[in-house]
Amino acid sequence: MPQSCKPPAEPTTRGTKAWRAIYSVLTSPRCINCHPVSSKLPPLGGLFPQDYPRQGDDRHPHYFTVLRGDTFEFPTDEKTGVVLPGEGTPFGRCIFCHGTKNDPVTGIPGTTNPHGKDPTAPFWALAPASMAWESAPGVPLAGGQLCANVLGRRARMARVCAHAPSPKRRLRKSSTSPAQRSGKASQMLCGAPS
Repeated sequence: MPQSCKPPAEPTTRGTKAWRAIYSVLTSPRCINCHPVSSKLPPLGGLFPQDYPRQGDDRHPHYFTVLRGDTFEFPTDEKTGVVLPGEGTPFGRCIFCHGTKNDPVTGIPGTTNPHGKDPTAPFWALAPASMAWESAPGVPLAGGQLCANVLGRRARMARVCAHAPSPKRRLRKSSTSPAQRSGKASQMLCGAPS
């Protein structure tokens, strides 16, 4: 099945006002373009899955046949483990075009990793496949599902939205398991899973 190049329908979610605001940002093209679901297309040249970022508000495939390509180990800021972002293929690394800062002439964004081995070097990558914010190419995750995914990787959603109640603080005296607490937290903040 070919991947869609059409912009997604306007995603909707239930939950708190704070979560609805967060959800509208996470599912906007600016964010979701770099959080694609893994592709089911045959590997390009038999080597690399056709997982690719998208660009623009219309979410067209990234120019120059950019693919997720090789991955590298990247420890999470929350110290919850290691994720595997994509750095592109050997013939098309992300940092070949994405520099250390946003380019006002070309519009190409860029940044550095202040915690990396060289904090002055360009740092750009495609989000790990495990952090996809789509259920299928071009289809954003439902609000409850995205919330549960974010909470699963980031135990304290309150860091993302300081005015939201902290799920951990509310559930501290609970005798439920961490998995049950995560589910309860996502329902409190995001509404029932959609």
